[in-house]
Amino acid sequence: MIKGTSCNINIVWFANSNNMLFLSIVISIILLIILALASLSDIQTRRIPNYLPVVLLITSLAVYVYASGVHGLLFSLKGMGIGFVILFVPYIFGGMGAGDVKLMAGVGAAVGPGQVLLALLFTSIFGGILAIVIILAGKTFKETLKNFYASAWLTLSGAGEIPLKAGLKHKKKTKVPYGVVIACGTLASMLWQVMVQGKLPVGNL
Repeated sequence: MIKGTSCNINIVWFANSNNMLFLSIVISIILLIILALASLSDIQTRRIPNYLPVVLLITSLAVYVYASGVHGLLFSLKGMGIGFVILFVPYIFGGMGAGDVKLMAGVGAAVGPGQVLLALLFTSIFGGILAIVIILAGKTFKETLKNFYASAWLTLSGAGEIPLKAGLKHKKKTKVPYGVVIACGTLASMLWQVMVQGKLPVGNL
């Protein structure tokens, strides 16, 4: 009787493991496709279409409910809530767009409450790095060249006017494509789960 019970437990465990693996693969594929589309749109237009986070949210909820019922639903909703609330604060102060907040909420729904915090951590790291690169490459470096050009031209020509008003025009604020940053942070969290934690990339209920 005991042996039979042990065998049944092993069969159930194996079936559940296969279900979780399948769930993780499905959500990972959907998540990566949505993140790729969001990144491409953010690079090209500096905005993320509303339908992308909505599709990610609905499909994630549906898969988790199918896989684990109420427990899966709560797991996904908690992740969504954490992703939304944490990025909503910088959104209020103009630090990012509404599309970024919605995308992070969708990511939270896909990866769950624990992993979304890890994704947010990596996202903040990548965001800081990208912001520094954009400032150096897009503003400081270009303005340094302009100032050098202006100084050289004035010195050589003796004129009192800088052609094309080099270095004097007002620059628009550079907007970081945060959809790309979120995608990188989320991908890093998935790799961390697999390579460091020894878990599935997503769907660790």
